[in-house]
Amino acid sequence: MTTTRKKKKTKAKVGTTSGSKLAGLILALFVLLVAPAAAEKKPNKPSAASEAFSVIAGTVYRPPGFALPGAEIEITPETEGKPKKMKAVSDVRGEFALRVPVVPMKYKVDVKSSGYLPQQQTVAIEGEQRKDLSFRLELAAK
Repeated sequence: MTTTRKKKKTKAKVGTTSGSKLAGLILALFVLLVAPAAAEKKPNKPSAASEAFSVIAGTVYRPPGFALPGAEIEITPETEGKPKKMKAVSDVRGEFALRVPVVPMKYKVDVKSSGYLPQQQTVAIEGEQRKDLSFRLELAAK
């Protein structure tokens, strides 16, 4: 008795790349159609990044020299009329920074925090520059 074995035919699975080809085609169309249109748009006015400004920045400390987060900072231009006040809050490192116009002017910088005595400094801006201040608030008497 003779037995014959049939060989099983196995097909190698060939991966299709139609999905990746489609994604590549969509990306190419996007680059060709959308990117040049976005690059051609020109703003009507200069962007904030191109406008000149000055910076009043600083750090607020508490005894014995540690950063004081959450201190309230108020910057007021010393002008006649109704001055525009700017406000900030010191971050976790006790730091703050505010942009001001590039015009010669003096600013009054007030710093206060609950449980501490407030402090005030005056700073003069004369052009496009950065002024760094340092405040060390003392504990208020209870």
